[in-house]
This record gives sequence, structure tokens and C-alpha cells, in this order.
Amino acid sequence: MVTYRYMVTLRQLKTLGLHRLFRLNGGLCSVLEKVYPDQSWHPWRFPVTSKTLWRDPVIVRRALQYVEQALDIKTQDDWYFVHDLVDMHRHLSSSSSVD
Repeated sequence: MVTYRYMVTLRQLKTLGLHRLFRLNGGLCSVLEKVYPDQSWHPWRFPVTSKTLWRDPVIVRRALQYVEQALDIKTQDDWYFVHDLVDMHRHLSSSSSVD
């Protein structure tokens, strides 16, 4: 299933006059998480992310769990068979949903 919610561009936000709103409130994903807490958001899938995104161990763990689901990784040993980091990056930034 293709999901378009991660395809919002910085240019679109500027055109709509919303760039400053999101910038002042922690970014698009942060605002969306507050407004729609019932949704599962994947901040690493947005084209623009916070510079500190990957410093948050909770986000890193969620991203790894997302990749585990996308690549059908069942055990820690399965990680030894993940050779293609480009493929892993593609799953992290993919526009197809794994929800």
C-alpha cells in the first residue's frame, strides 16, 4: 500500500505558509504526532528530518524494528544476513507503508 503522508516537501510547506509553524514546533512529524496521536508516525520517512533525529535511542529502536518487519528479520542472528545497506536505506525511506 502506497502512503503519501510522507511525501510532503519543504517547498509545499513554504507555498502553504506553514513552514514556520512546523519549524517553530519541532518539525512536521512532531506536529503531526501531537495532532494525530492515534496514528503511528515514522519520522525517518519524511524528506526533511530533525538534525537530532538519530540521536534519540527510541527513534533508532523504532527504525530498526521497522526494518526488521520490512525485511522479515525474526531473530538477532538474521541481522548477519543483511548485507545490502542500500536496501535497508530504501526500506527506511520508502513510500510504501509497513504499518
